[in-house]
This record gives sequence, C-alpha cells and structure tokens, in this order.
Amino acid sequence: MQQPIVSPDEFREAVIHALVSRLGDLGKIKIQKLVYFLQEAYRLPLGCRFYLHYYGPYSEEVETGISNLKFMGYVNVQADPEGYGFHVTRTSSSGEPGWTTVIRNAESEVDSAVQGFGLMDASQLELAATIHYVRRSFGFNKGDVIASVRSRKPKFSRKLISDAYDSLASMNLL
Repeated sequence: MQQPIVSPDEFREAVIHALVSRLGDLGKIKIQKLVYFLQEAYRLPLGCRFYLHYYGPYSEEVETGISNLKFMGYVNVQADPEGYGFHVTRTSSSGEPGWTTVIRNAESEVDSAVQGFGLMDASQLELAATIHYVRRSFGFNKGDVIASVRSRKPKFSRKLISDAYDSLASMNLL
C-alpha cells in the first residue's frame, strides 16, 4: 500500500489528534509538552520551534495545529469554566482518512510519550519539559540544571526538580 503524502503541518496535526484521541480531555499546556517530548526526546520530525515560555517549552506551530484541528471539526476547544486554561477533546470525526497510515509510522513514539507522560498533570509536564529543555539547550550537569530551573521556576522545590531530573534520566531522556 502506498503511503499517503502529507505536509509537515498535516503530520503534526495527525499526531496532536492521536494524542487527544488516546488521552481524552487534554489541556493546551499538556499538548504542548507532549509534542515537545515527541519532537525533542523521541525525535519525531514535527517541525516545531520551541522556546522557553512561562509554562515551559512552547511552540506557535503546536498552537496553530490545535486551532487548525478545531477549525476542521476534529477537536473541540473549550475554555475551562473555572478559568484554568482550555479543554481539548476529540469530536466524533475520526480525522483525515490518511492519518491512520501516517500515525502508524509514529506509533511507537506516540505510545512511548503517552506511557511516559500521559498520566502527568500540566504542572509535572511543565517541570519535566523545562528540565529537558535546559539540559539540552545548555548542556548543564544535574546541579546546574537544578539551579537554572529553580531560578526560572521558584514554585518548584530543589527536591522536586532533582526527582524529576532523575525520572527523566531513568527514562534515558537526558
């Protein structure tokens, strides 16, 4: 069977749709961090440019992908009634017909990200992705990563940062 040809944007949207389909109700922050790990740790070519933002690594391309999925009717995006971000959920539409085949080639990476990070809340993902970003961007050792992350995110204790660092290291992601 011939592989459908998709653009990098369509591939990214198919991956985001797969994450929402597998994990259900996701916030935008959680989607951002899952896509970050898929690209930066699991090496999926998603074409995102990430920069360090208030809640950790952020990409305009991911935000645009979510908006495109909403526009196409593949996901619903609703503001949280209590004012805490957004809820992104799958609609009854299954997505583009060719996406099943496209996602099949990224299945193991998506599975790894879902298994490794799917149960984490947005705050835990923010911390893990920030640690990963700082480590990769600056090549710091553990102590320097902890100090750098702590200075950027004082809401996280040194112990919590250290434990999250160790968790990423045990997953072979640092």
